[in-house]
Amino acid sequence: MRAAVIAPMGSRAGAACDGRSDWEGDAFFDDTETKSGSQAVFVSNTKAADAPPSFLPEGQACVHETPYRVFDDVFCIRANNPSPMAFEGTNTWIVHPHGASSCAVIDPGHDSAEHIAAIEAFARSRGARICEVVITHGHPDHVAGSEELVRRHGARLLSHGNGTLCDGPVALCGGAVRAHVFSLPGHSSDSMALLLEDDAALVSGDIFFSRGWSVIPAPDGDLRAYFDTLERIRGLIEQGRVRVVLPGHREVMDGHCALSRLDEYIEHRKRRLDEVRIAMERIGSRDVETLARQVYADVTNPKLYEAALMSLASQVTYLNHLDGLA
Repeated sequence: MRAAVIAPMGSRAGAACDGRSDWEGDAFFDDTETKSGSQAVFVSNTKAADAPPSFLPEGQACVHETPYRVFDDVFCIRANNPSPMAFEGTNTWIVHPHGASSCAVIDPGHDSAEHIAAIEAFARSRGARICEVVITHGHPDHVAGSEELVRRHGARLLSHGNGTLCDGPVALCGGAVRAHVFSLPGHSSDSMALLLEDDAALVSGDIFFSRGWSVIPAPDGDLRAYFDTLERIRGLIEQGRVRVVLPGHREVMDGHCALSRLDEYIEHRKRRLDEVRIAMERIGSRDVETLARQVYADVTNPKLYEAALMSLASQVTYLNHLDGLA
């Protein structure tokens, strides 16, 4: 693994979650801070004069469509696609070991000409050909730019969704990078994470973040699988296989921060399920539309309401299973 220095996040890091229970807790509503004192990862190796700057911590906004360095062989370009679901934008990860003739692009996300150009310009600056395009899951903010990159560069498109990635080892960048694929459904049925073995870094897609919450949208999202996925990631960290988490949005997490966030995610989901159960008992119905009209009555944005409805549906499905009704 490349040597790394762990630097504290910005001034807001470590602020306690406010424990709200007003149905504003999923990714598209709740941006409360974490309890864990999230930390970003910076390389300690001497940086060449023309190398990209280090990936910035929370409180210091990354410039969109600009390469940042996490390790000497791992870089991030944040897409200029901010939204309630994508937060500040999608993190596109580029893996390129020094001296390798090819690189891998993970989650090219935004399909704007600006984002495609930023990825291509960075690959050219490294003297690398884009050889693989890897997708952590098939949601548009992660996959949209993949078709264009594959077409323009003749790259391999690798994902669970198209059957080209299965659990187990995979070689990237012409064999220069050892990686391991983990199928981790929950956020979506095709969600996977990619472990970059030499860096002990897990590219995790939208499973969990340093701040805010991931949404589990029905019918493709599955809370039962999601709880299992969170525990699998915990195991990888506790075993020492994962030391750094590279999420699909927001900041890089070191192992300590990631473990704290996993605890918070499990606590958050269980609290939300308790709130849904109370609402079902109060209303006397398990119908998702009926529940949504009560618990999301203040949501006026149609897109946010649709996302809330899908999230609520996955929670009702989970509770129905627990209660033997599914």
